[in-house]
Amino acid sequence: MAEEKIGALLDGLTGNYAVQHDVNTGRGNIDHLVFRGDGAIFLIETKSHSGWITRQDDELRRNGQPPEKDFVRQTLNNVIWLKNFLKTRAGFELWINAAIVFTDAHVEKHLKLKNVDVFNARYLTGWLERARGKPRTSVFLWPKVASLKNELAAPDSIHLACQPLLG
Repeated sequence: MAEEKIGALLDGLTGNYAVQHDVNTGRGNIDHLVFRGDGAIFLIETKSHSGWITRQDDELRRNGQPPEKDFVRQTLNNVIWLKNFLKTRAGFELWINAAIVFTDAHVEKHLKLKNVDVFNARYLTGWLERARGKPRTSVFLWPKVASLKNELAAPDSIHLACQPLLG
C-alpha cells in the first residue's frame, strides 16, 4: 500500500518528470526512480513502518531499536547499482539523490545518513523540487529517458547494467 501511495504521488508530478517504479536489480528492487528534465535523478525507497524514526550514532532507529533490515545499506546498494547502470550508458558517473520515505511513521526531523535523506512522505514533493539539476546529466539523460525507462522496466534489468545504451 505504501509503494502505491508514493507511486500515485510521483505519477501525478507535472512538468519534466519521468517516473519508473519497481526496478529489478537482481538483489531486490528499487521502489521508484524519478528523472527530471534538468538532469536531477532520484532513487526513492518506500517504507510503510509505523512508529518513531530517529537517528542514533549514525544509524536509523524505529521506536529506539534498529529496524529488521538496514534500510540505509539497502538504499546505498541500489544507488551503486543505478550508478553503474547509468555510467555504462552515459560514459560518466551521474549523481543520484537518494531517499527513504516513510508513509506511516513520524520521522524525528529530516534525517540524512550516508548521503541518504530520510523523511515522512508529506515532504517528498518539496525534496524533489529543492534538488539542483545537473546540466551535463540533462544533455545525456533527457533525450534518452524513454529508452532508459524501457530498459529499467525489463524483468531482467540486472543483466542490462553492463550493456552500453546504443543510439
